[in-house]
Amino acid sequence: MCCQHFIELQTPKPHQTHNMSDAQYEAGLDLVRRLAPTKIPELVGHLCSLCPDLTDDWLTSIDQPLQVKRCAQTGRDFILCDYNRDADSYRSPFSNEYEPPLEDAVLPPDNLRQLEAEANDIFATFTKLYYESGVCSVYAWDPATEDGAFAMGVFIHKVGEGHRGLDQGVWDSIHVFEVVPEGDKFAYRLTTTVLLSMNASGTGLKTLAGSYTQQAENNLKAGSGWHDHVVNMGKMVETMENQMRNSLQSVYFGKAKDVLGELRDAAGASQTQRMAALQSSLAAQLKARNAM
Repeated sequence: MCCQHFIELQTPKPHQTHNMSDAQYEAGLDLVRRLAPTKIPELVGHLCSLCPDLTDDWLTSIDQPLQVKRCAQTGRDFILCDYNRDADSYRSPFSNEYEPPLEDAVLPPDNLRQLEAEANDIFATFTKLYYESGVCSVYAWDPATEDGAFAMGVFIHKVGEGHRGLDQGVWDSIHVFEVVPEGDKFAYRLTTTVLLSMNASGTGLKTLAGSYTQQAENNLKAGSGWHDHVVNMGKMVETMENQMRNSLQSVYFGKAKDVLGELRDAAGASQTQRMAALQSSLAAQLKARNAM
């Protein structure tokens, strides 16, 4: 039984800390980088208890495994994350209301709400085509940085089990866009994090878990409507997911297989030695017989 974790350094989101808080913040991130995704929520809770003044920084900087909730109005599942949270309530991208209800809740402006609604429809189709099943939610918000800029997050949660010796596996992909106008084009800055955990005891590999983060940027044209923005971001998400999936398959899974091959011998060392001795003995006897 073997446990293998792949851990990639995550790119933290911007935060505002000072002096001693800087050291505490970086120490917390350093701990998170060394843990499997399934352990992150518990650690974040402990960090927030130890340093309450850094709670907002850690909650917005550390990507955690995605959770799912069913929309009370539409009956559709949606993803819970820091980008649709206000206090202890979460906003459904389908009803645009918080559950449980929240007074004076922060809602996206009408124009971004239109983008959000269209993007949810398109990325639901994307999830069905690429994942067969799963939950996808898209959230848009105003980053309050400059005129014409906006931000959008695409979140995909897929659970699989019972395939090719897999007891259970969870794939969470988190795509966060910052879109900024630059002349006659828009700069699309994408940060993607994949959180993966697998239990595959039938293969000799007990647990494979970890996170992987990459960034990309493209300058692309977009018309006056939201459709062009959704198309541009959709192409970037598709390219990024293909790249990261290929990297995970060729690098991490391949490396884990090589390590297991070096550490584990199904026959056992003693049996291997006996077989080698028997082969040497037979070879010596055949050589002596041929010499007669």
